[in-house]
Amino acid sequence: CILYLIENNNFFLQYLFYGFIISFFILLIDSYFQYFFGFNIMGYQYDGIRLSGIFNEEKKLGSYLSRLTPIFIGLSIYLHGNSRNKIILILFLVVLIDILVVLSGERTSIFYMTISTFLISILISKWKIYRLIAFTISIILSFIIILTNDNVKERVLTKTIEQTNIMGEKINTFSIQHQVIYSTSLKIFKDNPIFGIGPKNFREKCKEEKYKTYIKEDHSVDGCQTHPHNTYIQLLVETGVIGFSFVFLIFIYLNYLLLKHVYIFIFYKKFLLKDITICMIVALYVTLWPFAPTGSFFNNWLSIIYFFPLGFILYKKFE
Repeated sequence: CILYLIENNNFFLQYLFYGFIISFFILLIDSYFQYFFGFNIMGYQYDGIRLSGIFNEEKKLGSYLSRLTPIFIGLSIYLHGNSRNKIILILFLVVLIDILVVLSGERTSIFYMTISTFLISILISKWKIYRLIAFTISIILSFIIILTNDNVKERVLTKTIEQTNIMGEKINTFSIQHQVIYSTSLKIFKDNPIFGIGPKNFREKCKEEKYKTYIKEDHSVDGCQTHPHNTYIQLLVETGVIGFSFVFLIFIYLNYLLLKHVYIFIFYKKFLLKDITICMIVALYVTLWPFAPTGSFFNNWLSIIYFFPLGFILYKKFE
């Protein structure tokens, strides 16, 4: 579908671009309204800790924005890269998005936003300075919000330090809860290393007595959840080394493309990949980043996020 969209000239890309504008605009208005007034236009309440907007209990606002913003930036550069007025308006919108990701309280999404900004800023040929300026403004404003809002500070900073025990002697893998889930997952993987236990079966397999893992004596931290909360661990457990290899090789190939792009620029002063291709690669790259808690790989909306940039990456016009 995306290949057909691109192949039928920029007219369709313009529609896609304005589709992003409209969806982001709605999310921005709704979510900032929720932040300042305690509820959004649909009546969903803000708990003071994690901003959700129209996603309500799903808490996907930050994830949605951080994963799709690189695609939006890529389209913006491709369609309006030479228009100074549009650049300013688009980057103003991106600043609002960056801040909203912080307000969402989704720490993984904040990481995605940071790493995608870093990669895009050093790899693209246009808008480098503009994106860095926009991100600097976002950091300053976000820092002010964190210092003045105790709930956001508690979620983004204090809780992160406590859960990871980064100031202590033994650092946890993200949190004690994640550490227990990963321990349970590795136990299951050792018994099913080649083909795994089957997609979406972790929630059932982890109930077996021999796989149960607890940290606290009162069993308040349980390793049995709906999924392992990490893409690669989930693939190892549910699809084995066979299924894991396909996805991991894609991630390796993305690293190869980005490193080759840097190599050619350093030694030959040429750009291997067009800016829109880089942005699409970055969108997929952060989603496939192995060292972060994630949702289920077999979740429908995450599958869309995974595969959406592929049409742009594969299409030869943007090579």
